[in-house]
Amino acid sequence: MDAYSNEKGEIVRFVTDRHRDSSLEKWSGYYRQYEEIDGVKIPTEVEVVWHLESGDFSYARFVVTEIEFNNPSGYE
Repeated sequence: MDAYSNEKGEIVRFVTDRHRDSSLEKWSGYYRQYEEIDGVKIPTEVEVVWHLESGDFSYARFVVTEIEFNNPSGYE
C-alpha cells in the first residue's frame, strides 16, 4: 500500500491492489475535508475508486455527519 499526504500531514489518498472477481486491481481511497471533532482530526469526506482497464470506477462515497468515539456498542 502507498499512502500520500498533504502539506499538513493529512492522509489524502492511499493506493493498493485488491481482489476484484478473479484478478488483482488497483484500488484507491481518497480522504477530503478534514475537521476536528471532539479533539480528533478526521476526514469527513471519503471516496473509494477502482482503477480498471476500462477507466476509473467510483463505487463508494461517504460523508461523515455523525461520529461517536470509544463506544463499544453497535451503531443504531
